[in-house]
Amino acid sequence: ERFVAYLFDDVHLEFGDLAHVREAAERHFATLKATDRAAIFTTSGQTALDFTDDRAKLHEALLRLKPSPINSRSFQDMCPEISYYQADLIVNKRDNEATQVAILEASECGPNAPSAHTSVPLGDPAAFVSSLSAGVLSAGEHESRVSLLTLKEVVHVVSRMPGQRSIVVVSPGFITPDLNYELTDLIDRALRSQVVINSLDARGLYVILP
Repeated sequence: ERFVAYLFDDVHLEFGDLAHVREAAERHFATLKATDRAAIFTTSGQTALDFTDDRAKLHEALLRLKPSPINSRSFQDMCPEISYYQADLIVNKRDNEATQVAILEASECGPNAPSAHTSVPLGDPAAFVSSLSAGVLSAGEHESRVSLLTLKEVVHVVSRMPGQRSIVVVSPGFITPDLNYELTDLIDRALRSQVVINSLDARGLYVILP
């Protein structure tokens, strides 16, 4: 009667989110009826389980979940550490505050800061921040594009199922600065196919400290 596809955004998941993710998913599994079928997909494509009513198989698939970033990890050890969101502010929004914060952090990194991913000398913090932000933005956009494409494919798979169809996206969230067309197309496809997309925040309840 009902088909539920769980899409875990392991491309953006952090290791610390996994406990929240598994706990939330197990609670959802407990609400499934005997006539329901559930499937598990991941944005990286590394874990997949077709529609089944076997709760043991669903549990096993949950245990196989792990963070699977595509290419943003190469920037995690850089100094300063710039997030995709901050890079969007610096490059696309020309946000002066975000830029100055990054420049200040870059100037405090010292001569031992890794610079393997940029040709800009660390003696010029502003140029280094500009180059690093561009790299982080490109990597983050690629991961967001992959996540949206996978969700689009899951919508296509679920749309072929009979009965009530829904997708639960489990993600810590990601931004899509230049992917408005892809996002709108995804929503239109889901609406036409009568597929309901729900979301769960993989981070659980949290507070962002200023």
